[in-house]
Amino acid sequence: MNQETDSSSITDLERQLVKACDDPGQFGALLGQVLLHKLTEVQAYLWDYLFTLARENGRTLDRDEVTRRMIGNLAYQRLVGCNEEEETCRAKICFITNPNCSGNKIKMHINTLREMILEYNKPVEEL
Repeated sequence: MNQETDSSSITDLERQLVKACDDPGQFGALLGQVLLHKLTEVQAYLWDYLFTLARENGRTLDRDEVTRRMIGNLAYQRLVGCNEEEETCRAKICFITNPNCSGNKIKMHINTLREMILEYNKPVEEL
């Protein structure tokens, strides 16, 4: 797969990402193939997959649990030394003005989803 991953192949890549969740290196390599403007599609797919997985395994999971584990706007801005207003990051303005920075933040969120997929991959009776 190359940098020109289109919509038709994004689903195949998303499936490959799910299969690679237990291998951070392979997961990162696959994620590196996704064009910046397609990262939000991958994030949405993994988000939905995580909630489906939790439900299928009899686990309780809510949106707040997931977002609590993701890096917040201010923490991310401090991490990368950004001096923009927080609203710039929150409103996705940065995705237009600084796509690489925004893409890196989305990749961090995707990695959080990867970690949670591993965690929620076990049925409740196995815990």
